[in-house]
Amino acid sequence: SINAQLAHSRSLMKVMGHKCAAAKIASFIQLIIPSSEHGHKRFTLPFSRGEIANLLGLSEETVCRQMAKMKRRGILYAPRGKIEILDWDQLETVANEPCPS
Repeated sequence: SINAQLAHSRSLMKVMGHKCAAAKIASFIQLIIPSSEHGHKRFTLPFSRGEIANLLGLSEETVCRQMAKMKRRGILYAPRGKIEILDWDQLETVANEPCPS
C-alpha cells in the first residue's frame, strides 16, 4: 500500500539522518529485517557491503569496519550474503547511540 511505502521511506530518511556510521548501519539492518522477524537470528542479507555503503552514503571500508566492530562486540555475525543477529538489544543500542562530537 502507499501508506506502507511512505512509512518505509520515512524510516529510510531517519536512517540517513544519523550522523555516525555505526548508528546508520545498525538502523539500516533493523529496517531491512521485517519487525515480525525481530528476535529470530539468521537472515539473508539482500545487499552487499558496497550496496549498503552506497545507500547510506558511506565508504565500503567504513561499512566493513563498523560491522567488524559489531561482530567483536557480539552483536552480529555477517558472512557473505547472510547476517546473524546475536544480540537484538545491543543492535538497538547501537542504532540509538549518540555520535561522538
